Amino acid sequence: FNCKVGDFPMKYLGIPVSDRKLTKADLNVAATKIENRLATWKCGQLSYGGKAVLLNSSLTSIPMYIMGFYLLYQGNHQRMDSARARFFWQGVGKKKKYHMVKWEALATPKEFGGLGFLDTRAMNTALLAKWLYRIDSGENSLCIELLRKKYLGQYSIYQQTDRGCSFFLEGSAEN
Repeated sequence: FNCKVGDFPMKYLGIPVSDRKLTKADLNVAATKIENRLATWKCGQLSYGGKAVLLNSSLTSIPMYIMGFYLLYQGNHQRMDSARARFFWQGVGKKKKYHMVKWEALATPKEFGGLGFLDTRAMNTALLAKWLYRIDSGENSLCIELLRKKYLGQYSIYQQTDRGCSFFLEGSAEN
């Protein structure tokens, strides 16, 4: 066929796909995208309010797609949080600045005294739980039917004990 033979893990639609469990390094795609996006920004004169708007509108949307398929490792979340916190406190310059407040405090909702930055761990869990809901609720889309027939058979997701080797389904059910 005159095609190049590839190997796993490979990228399909921007996310890694593999025949084995993906490692933390394989799932660093989102953190790398965040760091690459920050490297292109020229926003040295932005106020903290402007940085907060950029964080909420642009940087927090980058990992959504991959978090909808995989339960990211704690190290992946830490790397994303580190890049976002570094941008908020010091901008894109090389000069180091002191972080006045922990990232966890900034990521709390505004109603509770934080700045309302997205907690990627909670969002990762919510996006995977959405798949579980769709699988168990009887939705008839082709993708959901495929997942249901391949991994569950006639059982409910909560009745099935052996979920096979799917990293996606294991991560979804783990939460």
